[in-house]
Amino acid sequence: MYGLSSKSGQFSLSDSVDGSSFLNVQKKGKSTIDCEVRDFFAVAKTLDVSHVNLMKINIEGGEYPLMEHIVDSQRLDIVDCYQIQFHDFAENAVERRTKIVEALKHSHRRTWCYEFVWENWEVKKKLRNQPV
Repeated sequence: MYGLSSKSGQFSLSDSVDGSSFLNVQKKGKSTIDCEVRDFFAVAKTLDVSHVNLMKINIEGGEYPLMEHIVDSQRLDIVDCYQIQFHDFAENAVERRTKIVEALKHSHRRTWCYEFVWENWEVKKKLRNQPV
């Protein structure tokens, strides 16, 4: 089992019930779990996935590197519908969210938003047929 991220690797995850995160692993007294993540596009290529209908992203700060990776790869169109929970405790959260939102506006439209809780983005038009 593994998670999806901007790059492949290992990391420690704090074991804090609904607040588990790789960002707060340094807090005293927290138990940790060793985890594996894999590059989103490498996994898509291995699994022969060229299109995703819905991607729900709630990864306690990990949404920023994942979404920045998708934006930087200019492949936001691989997903028709993003449901993203942006977390405000991540470093530069407001600025990073703003940049991701601005990128999403080119290919998707926001259908609803509870800022730093949940938001939904649906593709404006089908832009697919590009290799992963």
